[in-house]
Amino acid sequence: MFHPHIGAQLDRGLYGPLIMEDPTEPTDYDDELVVMCDDWEDGTGRDPDQVLADLRANGMAAA
Repeated sequence: MFHPHIGAQLDRGLYGPLIMEDPTEPTDYDDELVVMCDDWEDGTGRDPDQVLADLRANGMAAA
């Protein structure tokens, strides 16, 4: 997986799989599927920039 370390770019979906294939592998696949799931702020009602601003201001104190 590749992803940024700046602001809320990761939470805005700036990431993806990094796929490396072995050219000498003898197996021939019909399909290759990659699934990436992210629900970090699902249901918070805020956008990534609001969540990041709150974390910067208040830290990650337990709720």
